[in-house]
Amino acid sequence: MKPKILIIYYSLTGNIKFMAEKLADILNCDIMDINDVSSKKLSELDLLKDYFLKTKCDLKLSKTDLDKYDLIIFGYPIWIFNKLHPLFKVLKCNIDSLNLKYAKFTSYAFYSWNFPGISQHKNNFIDSLKMKSPLHGYEQEAIEELTKWCKRILTKITK
Repeated sequence: MKPKILIIYYSLTGNIKFMAEKLADILNCDIMDINDVSSKKLSELDLLKDYFLKTKCDLKLSKTDLDKYDLIIFGYPIWIFNKLHPLFKVLKCNIDSLNLKYAKFTSYAFYSWNFPGISQHKNNFIDSLKMKSPLHGYEQEAIEELTKWCKRILTKITK
């Protein structure tokens, strides 16, 4: 049976949106922009405030919304050399309360120290992908890498 997959993403400059849409096409799955389910729209200023002040962002997602999926894939940009804190606070709460398999993907423009690796939820973590921003002239390479990653994820969750 084909696994039911949801991609939840936040895109500041369009790179993550590009990646999320390509992944959704490849995996034939549901996709959700974080700003469509956030209690407030995340702007550059919100991200900057959060980077220094660790502000709160609530997602209007319930256990029922997420429970119907076999895998949740989170997409986020690396911003100021780090992941988006408001997104991860919300995702951590959801992962803690549900027994969901999840994977993560990210992009960066220049350099990143942060890598979306294994978290404290090791049993539920499937895989991660990090790539240079595809909209900076790497679209075709990105699509090839995303296709390979999808095959790897599907192999891991159908074992």
